Amino acid sequence: MFFWLIGIFCIAQFLYHSKRARSGGNPPPGIPFIGGLYLLFSKNVETLILNIGKKKGPVTRLNMGLHQLVFVNGASAIKEAGRSASLNGFPDVLFLKIMKERGMATPDDGKELRKFYMKNVKEFNFYGKIAEDAIHVEVSEFLDRVKAHGSRVFDAKRSFNIHTVNTMFGILFGVRMEQDDEKFQELLKMIQMYMDFPSTIGRMCFILPRLADFVPSFLSGKNFVEQFVMSFVSVVERNLEAFLRSRVPEQPRNYTDALMDKVDVTTDETSVFHSSQKTWVPFLIDVLLAAVETSSATLEWAVLFLSQFPDVQKKVHAEIDEVIGNQRHPAVSDRD
Repeated sequence: MFFWLIGIFCIAQFLYHSKRARSGGNPPPGIPFIGGLYLLFSKNVETLILNIGKKKGPVTRLNMGLHQLVFVNGASAIKEAGRSASLNGFPDVLFLKIMKERGMATPDDGKELRKFYMKNVKEFNFYGKIAEDAIHVEVSEFLDRVKAHGSRVFDAKRSFNIHTVNTMFGILFGVRMEQDDEKFQELLKMIQMYMDFPSTIGRMCFILPRLADFVPSFLSGKNFVEQFVMSFVSVVERNLEAFLRSRVPEQPRNYTDALMDKVDVTTDETSVFHSSQKTWVPFLIDVLLAAVETSSATLEWAVLFLSQFPDVQKKVHAEIDEVIGNQRHPAVSDRD
């Protein structure tokens, strides 16, 4: 009787997904009852997803067991999807669960926090002189690291993490982390592991977090993500506390001071900025993680691209020499 029930359940699920497939476009090939779960066993999931988008179109539905995922590929498709009311909200992911669903990447907090972020990015010239000076320091440090390798191979993967983290810490907390700081090095390693997520079972639970409720924590990656979050929170809280010791209320020096001023004046207990909500640390972590992943990936791509196309590299180098010479770093003002 038990096996009959399993058989009926599997057939029902197969028919259900088949019906959805006919009404929802042409999904990529999958294994019956399992769907596209096999994709998670690949070390290059992102490449597979991009290839699916090229073959099947910018919006693709994919069954993952009993769940269904929708992949959106391409800048124009993503922009259009962001305007759709039916796609409002954010996915249920393990990281947000551990963060207790606080921060800029959550439906409840996101709107207020993003509005505040955009306003103060402009107000404090977030990417202006202070950021530029910090970037120049990190560029020099990076070049020294490359030179130290001599003729040995230099692995560009994740090599910019330390510099993007340091740049953001300088902008937000006015500090620069030392490379020989053990806690900082431990944090960098955890960031790399978090971005790569090498465990197949861990990737499955990361994309389908409900699975983590049925899989031991050491296999699902929940223990690792919790440790990663706690380490990140500890580093941010330590630097935030040190930075705020010299803070003068209502005289903001930077974005972080402005955030705490906003917390001080907010009396609405339902607001994300009310002191009882304690969302400032998750918010700062969102800003840091977003900057690390996007900036590092962009820099890695640029370096690898130029290494593969030396003719383009020569043209870029010649243009820089022509415009600013070789006696100083390029500056944002050089665009004018």
